[in-house]
Amino acid sequence: MGKKIVIDPKSRLYLGIGGSTHDFSACLLKDGKIVSAIESERISRVKHSLDMFSPINSSIKYLLPQRTKINEISSSDILNIYNWYDYKDQIKFYNHHLCHAASSFFTSPFKEAAVFVCDGLGSYNHTSKGYEYETYSYYSAKNRHINLIKKNVGFVNEQLDETHVHSIDVPNSLGLFYNTITKLIGFGFLQDGKTMGLSAYGNSNKYYKQIIEYFSFKPSGIINISFGEKEAKLFYEQNNRYKSSKTRLEFHANIAASSQRILEECYFYCLNYLYKVAPNDNLCISGGVALNSVANGKITQNTPFKNIHIFPACGDAGIAIGSAYLSYYKANRRRVLVKNQSPFLGKNYSKSAILSALRAKRVKHVETTNVYTKTSKLLTNGKIVAWFQGRSEIGPRALGHRSILVDPRKRWMKDYLNKKVKKREPFRPFAPAILEEYVSEFFEKSRRSPYMQEVFTIKEPMQKFIPAVVHVDGTGRIQTVGPDNEKFYRLIKSFYKNTGVPVVLNTSFNVNSMPIVETPEDAIECFLQTKIDALVIGNFICTKTNDNRKTNK
Repeated sequence: MGKKIVIDPKSRLYLGIGGSTHDFSACLLKDGKIVSAIESERISRVKHSLDMFSPINSSIKYLLPQRTKINEISSSDILNIYNWYDYKDQIKFYNHHLCHAASSFFTSPFKEAAVFVCDGLGSYNHTSKGYEYETYSYYSAKNRHINLIKKNVGFVNEQLDETHVHSIDVPNSLGLFYNTITKLIGFGFLQDGKTMGLSAYGNSNKYYKQIIEYFSFKPSGIINISFGEKEAKLFYEQNNRYKSSKTRLEFHANIAASSQRILEECYFYCLNYLYKVAPNDNLCISGGVALNSVANGKITQNTPFKNIHIFPACGDAGIAIGSAYLSYYKANRRRVLVKNQSPFLGKNYSKSAILSALRAKRVKHVETTNVYTKTSKLLTNGKIVAWFQGRSEIGPRALGHRSILVDPRKRWMKDYLNKKVKKREPFRPFAPAILEEYVSEFFEKSRRSPYMQEVFTIKEPMQKFIPAVVHVDGTGRIQTVGPDNEKFYRLIKSFYKNTGVPVVLNTSFNVNSMPIVETPEDAIECFLQTKIDALVIGNFICTKTNDNRKTNK
């Protein structure tokens, strides 16, 4: 990094660095607009960038391949504890939750909004009681200013378990509560989405009363939460009377459903308090808890807020974007507020780069001038299609630039995709990507949701037309697709013309435990190693030869 960057106050470029102990990233901002941004996992190919000692430099090298002058480098003060990257002394550090708030508000279409940040834990202070971490924060935002209203905190509680490994509890954290449940029912670190998906199979009343006793709601917008790992372990031991895998899965689903219900109650309690102290039709949300799309889909029915913005990179990868914006607006106080909503911030790979990658792997390919018609025909013929177009998305959702697509009318596709292609649990749902002009015909109480951040109920008469994207409770985590997402929009338009259904099944272009593909080489490797039938990359349609097929048996 030291050889790549020259600090120059006259430069119009601002570099943000994101992450905490995971999800490292980098963002380049110029004149208030995001030039590019990348999550380190896309380069390192390590999910969530858990290799802490190299990912920041790899992200910066991706954005800045040549020696570059930068006005300021910025990040969350959580990263201030690391001393293994260059120029630490020249980095401007901001409060972690403030960076989250900035990443959401400055990418929103709003000139003013209430802002809620909720995650596992954020910035910390060392006090006489120990380390005090922020757990969720309330803000109001207008123009270039984001003002803190209040935040909740928790003190670190470190314990040694029987294996002599430290476990860290931070009371009053919604994010860590849900993650505790995730670990309790057998899932791994940062796999809360699995808990959310499993919750639809359970009974939310089963363990609600036992768990809610650890929650105390205060009129001041504060929730005291004392359900940590010790309490969770005791709860599990007291209730685990199930021996078979089937009854144990039901037990876990009931825990997930009860916990999802509690998380939603806490979420809406906080949002209603925020509206009370900062009334506004517009709401921006960020932090890891904002990835709970089931809760997000119920906000307008449970709070007075009307317009919701949740940027795709609402986890710690978004810190790069938020910190870069904070530096920019601090140095340019008189600049007009610039809004940037595009999530497509990665590189745009050239035709020659794609061809070079295809030839290197000897992949059979044909260039076409009618890629939308031919791809939609593949889908209607029951083919699984990998779709690689333009700049990659930031955040954990595939939004039609790095996607695996199938015909949602084919019910069997859900189980086949989970088992044979994605290689993940059978209860995991898939997302419907729908032309935005038809969303109200298929979904109840829905609205424009281009970032796949909200779950809505699919109208019962419509479920039979798209069974592969209907979850067990009749819902779907939708992505509304408009003309601004041009290529994906045109593809779904073509599929609609052929079938009368304005929906395709959209899932991320990867397999379980791997990051979404970034480069043409990544895409080809994933294509060849899986049971994906065709790869559409740019205007090239790729199929497998007999030699290729030997690699994915």
